[in-house]
Amino acid sequence: MSFKKHHKKGQAMVEFALIAPLFFVLVFGMIDWGMYFFSTIIIETSVRDACRYGITLADWASNETTREQEIQDMVKDRCQHLLPGTANPASVGNNTVISYLDADRDPTGMVNQMEYLVVSVVNQPYTSISPLGASVPNVIGTSATLKYER
Repeated sequence: MSFKKHHKKGQAMVEFALIAPLFFVLVFGMIDWGMYFFSTIIIETSVRDACRYGITLADWASNETTREQEIQDMVKDRCQHLLPGTANPASVGNNTVISYLDADRDPTGMVNQMEYLVVSVVNQPYTSISPLGASVPNVIGTSATLKYER
């Protein structure tokens, strides 16, 4: 009895065609989530640094709009390292909200009653780099709250 060798030309190509889509979905998903977390960390760090800078400023009551603009500019400047196409650094300053809380942590509109400074970035758009990024959130939001010591 003799056994003939069967040629399996194309077997590897068929196996690759079956496995490749799953492999690429996993790879691009990891890249998308990694870039999302990178952008989130950059924005969180810039908000925390700006809030820390804001509580060290003196003379809030007479220069409120100037102080708020300085904090927004600092957030925007710190976000310059965001990757192009994911989150627009220029819009981060526009999405920065500065608010003041009194001793009970209730919102107060008056700077002279401020006990806590809150710096927030709300609804910062995030764009995934691949069409497979439907599972990645499309907005980033974060805030920092620090006590204002007089």
